[in-house]
Amino acid sequence: MSHLGTHRTTQQFEDDIVPKSSLSPREAIVKAQEINKEAGHENNGYLSFSHGFAPRIAPITHFPPKYDAWNKLCDKLPYLLSSKKLRSYCDSLPVLDANQLPPIFALRAANVLGYTAHVYWHLGDPPEERKIPEGLEVPWKIINEFHLGRKGGRKLF
Repeated sequence: MSHLGTHRTTQQFEDDIVPKSSLSPREAIVKAQEINKEAGHENNGYLSFSHGFAPRIAPITHFPPKYDAWNKLCDKLPYLLSSKKLRSYCDSLPVLDANQLPPIFALRAANVLGYTAHVYWHLGDPPEERKIPEGLEVPWKIINEFHLGRKGGRKLF
C-alpha cells in the first residue's frame, strides 16, 4: 500500500458500512474498523468497539517537516489574529504540495487551512482582491478533494 493509503469518498464509506442489505450494528463496526485499518487513517469517520465514535488515533499536533510552514502558521495563529497581521502573513505562505501529504494528516490540514482561510476572508474589512491566497486555497482544495473526497471546497465563499 502506498503512503497515501486508500482514498474513499464519504459516500463510498457509508455505502460499505450500510449497504442495501443492511449490516447488523456489530458487522457495521467490524467493517468500519477494517476500512480504517486498510486506509491507514480515520478520515472517513470514527467507529470502533474500543473507542465508540471517538478517534482511535491520538490527535495530530504537527505536520511532517516538509510542511513546516503550516506548523509555523499554527504556532503564530493567536498572535496573527490578535495583531490583525494574519492576511499579510498568509499572503506570503508558500504553496505546499498537498498531494504528497500522508493521509493521516489530512483532517488536521483541512481544519488548519480551512479555518485560516475563513478568518482571512472575514477578519476586518474584506480583502481588496476578494480572493484567498494560493498558499491556503490550493492545498486546501487538494486535501478536500483528493484526500477527503469532498468536492467544491472554494464554494464556501
